[in-house]
Amino acid sequence: MARNFVNGEEYKRLVSDRNQTARDWNVEICVSQLFEAQVAATPAAIALVYGDQALTYDQLNRRVNQLAHHLCSQGIQPEDLVGLCLDRSFEMVIGMLAIHKAGAAYLPLDPNYPADRLSLIVEDAQPKFLLTQAKNADCLPELDLPHIWMDRDAQMLAQLPDHNPEPRATGSNLAYLIYTSGSTGKPKGVMIEHRSLSNFCQAVQEFYAVGQGDRVLQFSTINFDLSVEQFYPYLICGGSLALRTPEMTESIPQFLACCAAWEVTVLDLPTAYWNLLVVEMISGGYALPPSIRRAVIIGEPASPERVAQWQQLSAGRAPLVNSYGPTEATVAATRYFVPPQPTELDAASAQVSIGVPMGNMQIYLLDAQQQLVPDGSIGEICIGGLGVARGYLNRPEINADRFICDRFSGTPNGRLYRTGDLGRYRADGNLICLGRMDNQVKLRGYRIELGEIETCLNQHPMVKQAVVIVREDTPGNKRLVAYWVNKQGQQATATELSSWVAGQLPDYMVPSALVSLEALPLNANGKVDRKALPLPAMTMLGDGTARALTASEQQLAEIWAALMGLAPSDLQGESNYFELGGNSLSALGLLVQVEKEFGVRLNLSDLFLAPTLGAMALRLEEQRQSGASGAAAETTLMQLRPSGQKSPFFFINSISFGLLLAPHFAPDHPFYSINIFGATERLLALESGSLRAIAESCTNDLQTVQPHGPYHLGGYCDDSKLAFEMAQCLQERGEEVALLAFIDANWEAEVNDLHSHWANLRNFGLSYLGEKVRSKVEMVQHQLGVTWQSWISHFRQAQGEEATEVGRDILLLRRYNAATAAHQPQIFA
Repeated sequence: MARNFVNGEEYKRLVSDRNQTARDWNVEICVSQLFEAQVAATPAAIALVYGDQALTYDQLNRRVNQLAHHLCSQGIQPEDLVGLCLDRSFEMVIGMLAIHKAGAAYLPLDPNYPADRLSLIVEDAQPKFLLTQAKNADCLPELDLPHIWMDRDAQMLAQLPDHNPEPRATGSNLAYLIYTSGSTGKPKGVMIEHRSLSNFCQAVQEFYAVGQGDRVLQFSTINFDLSVEQFYPYLICGGSLALRTPEMTESIPQFLACCAAWEVTVLDLPTAYWNLLVVEMISGGYALPPSIRRAVIIGEPASPERVAQWQQLSAGRAPLVNSYGPTEATVAATRYFVPPQPTELDAASAQVSIGVPMGNMQIYLLDAQQQLVPDGSIGEICIGGLGVARGYLNRPEINADRFICDRFSGTPNGRLYRTGDLGRYRADGNLICLGRMDNQVKLRGYRIELGEIETCLNQHPMVKQAVVIVREDTPGNKRLVAYWVNKQGQQATATELSSWVAGQLPDYMVPSALVSLEALPLNANGKVDRKALPLPAMTMLGDGTARALTASEQQLAEIWAALMGLAPSDLQGESNYFELGGNSLSALGLLVQVEKEFGVRLNLSDLFLAPTLGAMALRLEEQRQSGASGAAAETTLMQLRPSGQKSPFFFINSISFGLLLAPHFAPDHPFYSINIFGATERLLALESGSLRAIAESCTNDLQTVQPHGPYHLGGYCDDSKLAFEMAQCLQERGEEVALLAFIDANWEAEVNDLHSHWANLRNFGLSYLGEKVRSKVEMVQHQLGVTWQSWISHFRQAQGEEATEVGRDILLLRRYNAATAAHQPQIFA
């Protein structure tokens, strides 16, 4: 046995003193039961918000119970897996809770994943049942599973009993199975038990100090385990979730406006998105919505520079928590409350600390012989405690290597998870994470095994050898780059290989640049010298031809190059922003820089439609020559597909939903989106804030591309009211409206709410009335915060200053919501 050089007082400090985390929480009770207790305590409190829709705890619980009873009737038992293939929606949350009430575990199946990836997961996990939606029917075309359509079968579910089913699961039963990247090319399923989930949720409540007044932004997909932190802890303490809508992340101003309108109090974000948020708020002069009181980040290491900028933005009223933990330790194992003013150790460190263990968790730093390293030395971070996963599904050999015996805590049958991360304790007892021991990386919050991508590339019939690395040629801009050598006589192209990978792996694992080499560079030991791999020259991704760039293209190339760590000479007119490693996050920063340099404001949809350097430069020139900057350039009309022989379709007020819908139209069918935030200044200047006035202005934009009918319009959810008013405007102008299509429209919400209030008053008596008064007071308090941001904008304008963009967007959003709520439709004939 290897000798342990740590003993005496140092051993006690490392094993006991730094792990005094014992809590007497009841972790044998499942989170679904904790949720039921909260329903009984605050039935009328808001539990979920999605756009302008909301569900109370009682409404949510009844729908959850109906689905849970159906699952039980289908023979679902504890330890069974139920697939969850749903978009972010109320139904997604209902599905997760119902699966737990039925005693089973949920298996996230992202409908945006490639079919091959989903098939691998399903083949390995063998779920017994599936919850999905009709629109996701093609995601798993060969899957032969009992299932329910959460949309088509809604009426059937509504007829089922809505009382709480008897508890079925125990703390030792499986709660969920989430797949992470695997180094051999096969994803690994991480099994988390109910006691681990229950312990984590109660730890979040304690350490983040969340309660009934809090509303968290539910940002992450359910395939990313950060989503767990954004669901359950808030639903067992009387808080609420604001589910992120697709259009929310179209721009930083829109993100902030939504946070303010939804009265979000807690931002819980992947570090990658938080980094972007901080940078753009600083450069754009945007204010933090007044409702936000705390921010939590997890994923990639946070930089001290960004932390200092956040402290400046929040002025101390939104403390930052830096969390750390792998999926195998139930989301997070440590947390660090960043002090408002950096300590000496903070200032001297190049990394932000990941802090100390959370409740009922332990941290040990071990050497290669699995012995404690001396205090201040570097060792592998090994995690123990109640959060440690059961293991990987069907992977006994990896379990034996990564989940080892806990010889330190004294817990019977205790285990430690070897993270593969290196760490060191600071003098104050807080932990620093120093990176990986292996070939695993984190990118935009996702854990990626580079070996899985390499395996995929090496399976291509034309590829002899491939390696993948993460490059960060510009600080904060990490991207995957693949290098490959062709087999003799073969000539694979970057486009072919990119399509090959995209057909088998999630989009976040597709390299943004692929470089063909005659041979991979080797070091003195004959191994691939990854440090010697060349910077991707973008000529490698094109067709080998080049032309001189125009003045606008050259100016734009310098912006692209600075943001992406390239040389401007590497870029051609056909260089594609997304192929170079750009994504929707970095795109927001690009658009800010473009507006500064060119004086022209582009939207995210412009970049999707003109992703190459040449196309983007042409779009900028067209707008600049036509006077398309400033207030005169404002238009609500967004061109998603401007050409085609058929009559155009106009989709009202959501670029993101439009981008999802447009590909389902024929290639020769023009498609436009109407979005009010494209003309914020003009709409705020309207004398009347009515929905009809907004509709008249939007209709004017519409008729610039189609002066006469017949017209085809569509609207989503409450935006259908704006579509309806635009159709009325067109008819009053003597034009024909051939199609007016609504998606998920419900104009009877006020009537339904009245019936719901009356039913709740009968069921819960005066306690319901008291709860409504309390929630109304809270709502008014939050609205005062949003109003405060609006007043700031008015004050700046009164002083001759320009109002902040987020302030203007908040004003417009409030006016639009008020106009929609007050809408009184006239008969449409």
